[in-house]
Amino acid sequence: MSKNILICTENLGTGGVETVVFNQSVALKGKGNNVYILSGEGEYKQKIEESGIECIYYNFKVENTFDTKSVDKIVTIIKEKNIDEIYVHKIICVPLMLMVCSKVKVPYVVYIHDELPEIYDWFIDNFNIYELSLKLFFKNAYKIICISENVKKYNQKRFGIDESKYLVIKNSINFDIYKCNKKIQKNLPENFVIVSRIAHEKFTSVKNSIDLFCAYSDKVAFATKLTIIGDGDKVDELIELVNSKKEKYNIEYKGATSDVVSIVNENDVVLGINRCVLEAIAIKRIVVISGYENLKGIVKPENINLALEDNFSGNNLESLTLEEQVTELLSLSKAEIERITEENYNKIVAETDINNNVYMIQENGIKIDINYDDIYLEINKISEKINKLKQENNSIWKEREYFKEQTESKDTEIENLRKTNENLNNIIEQYKKYKEELIAIKNGKLYKLINKVKNTNKN
Repeated sequence: MSKNILICTENLGTGGVETVVFNQSVALKGKGNNVYILSGEGEYKQKIEESGIECIYYNFKVENTFDTKSVDKIVTIIKEKNIDEIYVHKIICVPLMLMVCSKVKVPYVVYIHDELPEIYDWFIDNFNIYELSLKLFFKNAYKIICISENVKKYNQKRFGIDESKYLVIKNSINFDIYKCNKKIQKNLPENFVIVSRIAHEKFTSVKNSIDLFCAYSDKVAFATKLTIIGDGDKVDELIELVNSKKEKYNIEYKGATSDVVSIVNENDVVLGINRCVLEAIAIKRIVVISGYENLKGIVKPENINLALEDNFSGNNLESLTLEEQVTELLSLSKAEIERITEENYNKIVAETDINNNVYMIQENGIKIDINYDDIYLEINKISEKINKLKQENNSIWKEREYFKEQTESKDTEIENLRKTNENLNNIIEQYKKYKEELIAIKNGKLYKLINKVKNTNKN
């Protein structure tokens, strides 16, 4: 039975979550559903729309309040499109979609992609609304879908959610999109590509990859090239690093792109972590997991099961030194490259085909045991708490401003006193100087002679 499905995410850029949304939306559309994406702009928008999926623009913002106007706007969209179920990606969407889903009474599924616990910490530490709404959102989700057991365990422990809510589905891929168009016909790789978000949490991985390329290039007699694609808050730092190496090494930063498949097909080795590893294996490329902290080696049939368990983060693999990783690459041959790429491909086809792994709520209509009125009461409590916190913050701010004014006033008084004191000291010093000069004159021969003449005239 065809359904009307709404997918919510922050934007349609070129990060891992965005490619998940792209693959998910195409797969759901292929199953005969009407799919809509509520999101900001991004490079994938055109490709998604070419697949017959409607993109509805909404700029999700990190705010410390419930925007009731935005809630009403999205509720109207959901009613107009007759949405049956909602899929929510990205933590930034949580507060707003919590209020929307509770108002329209449509079941929703939440996807947890983030493997770093500090992602939760950042939102919670900086915005009260996330501390108050995340647990409520997870608690009332129809399902919480996690990319690995580790992600599930952390989320469950952090928010105290019943295990029955969870479903682990490995990062999956649409093999109709990610295809090998050019096989590697070389004994040793020449062209490398980094596919990554150029952001603070992945920047060490990017630097590891650049260091590996340079060290490998130093060991081979033929020309090599490194291409970097991606975008993020560390782009300026990346460009500075690339420019510092351009005199000796052929490195090109191309920025963000939605045409990852074509670029990967033009290269022999992909360097990265997480989803880009899966995509590169689907395109039958040699992949080095560059690790969040340390290099983790080439993905091979011998370690792919373990690597797949933790979403190719490399966190569950042993680290390699730079020298060991270069040696591993230099040990490749044409036959070994073919063995690795073909066997890796067969493994992920069996386990990560999104057409087999795409999730849909099976029940027709709303048969989910959630009291939406209770949710709305909780939301009102959250709003009251946030307003109270705002009032407290305003009070503290006013006191701070008053204290600042008083401090500045006292500082001015002290400065004036200091200047007055300096003037007094200058006068005293000048007086001492004049007094010394008078004493010197008085003790001088001329003064004594004048005084003698003066006394003589009196006589």
